[in-house]
Amino acid sequence: MNDIDPIFVSALRERAEGAVHVEQLLAASRRRGVRRVRTRRALLTAGAATAVLAVALTATLVPRPHTSPPPSTTTSSAQPPSPSPSASAPPLHRPAVNTSLAPLKGAGKLGEGLQIHLDTVDPAATQLFWTSSEELEAMQVFRGGESSAAPYNAYQVEIRRGDAGFHDSVPDNAKTEDLTVDGRPATLDYTQNMARLRWILYASTDAQVRIQFRDAPVTVETVRASVLEVASWLRIDHVLTCAVPFRLTWAPQGARTDGCGTSTGTGPLPDSAEQTAWIALPVGDSIGITAFPRGATNAVEPNATYAGHPIEKGPDVWKIEIAGRTYGLLPATSRLTDEQLSRILTSIEPAGPTIDPLAR
Repeated sequence: MNDIDPIFVSALRERAEGAVHVEQLLAASRRRGVRRVRTRRALLTAGAATAVLAVALTATLVPRPHTSPPPSTTTSSAQPPSPSPSASAPPLHRPAVNTSLAPLKGAGKLGEGLQIHLDTVDPAATQLFWTSSEELEAMQVFRGGESSAAPYNAYQVEIRRGDAGFHDSVPDNAKTEDLTVDGRPATLDYTQNMARLRWILYASTDAQVRIQFRDAPVTVETVRASVLEVASWLRIDHVLTCAVPFRLTWAPQGARTDGCGTSTGTGPLPDSAEQTAWIALPVGDSIGITAFPRGATNAVEPNATYAGHPIEKGPDVWKIEIAGRTYGLLPATSRLTDEQLSRILTSIEPAGPTIDPLAR
């Protein structure tokens, strides 16, 4: 596989002195994903191509342009139902339930309002990252630790419109067999160290689970049990809020918000969550703007200034500190000039929760 092994990401999280952030680690993965999307766009000769967060495993799509800003949402302080955490799992602070949208189990639509329509009741989950776009929603789950007896400590779940299709691949030596999930036909592709399970979740929406095993080789019995276990934890009976705590006072003409990302927190939200807005650019590229958790190890080490603001220009993420919080810009899929990227970064302005930081 060309993408970063999620086991490596999980190990970094467990061993690093400070927080390790998926967005920074996976900028190279997003670059590869965007190249594949551009190729697919050229072949289809239709639609606007953009990248959406690839959370350790390939997650790309060709979304339709928004004709208007995402709808406003109503949130509740209520938390979604969660299992009793295992002794090794810390309490998870999930985003609030969005009461203005119907869940997928009702009459809800995938990616509606750029909100989160999937969740897990995995009792060993220690951190979750979500991404929502019009035709794809993804959830990356980190669980357990080095002392865990489970054969895996990270996995990804994606749900996608059936006619959009998944774009990742499996090794040429992968074996295939038929399974069932909730009585629906499913296809399992696996090797001795990875597994991918796909099935029709409902109507025109497909689901996919992907696992990279940490103690390869594993037996086929372990592979089957693991993917079916992860699938059994999936929940689509509530909607979680996705929003960002900032707005942009400047962006290139024609830019639009077409994706939202959020995470669980180790303390009260939203300050302990990682929140990202994906901005599609008129040239077909995209950028991500992230508000990192307060208090995390994301200190800005300035190596440049723009309009009097000290900023850090890193190879994968540019950062700025505003009112005691670090914000990052992911320029990996952008052909914007340094001046344009610097102007976007310094135009970040803390604000109340919003789905569309470009809204005026």
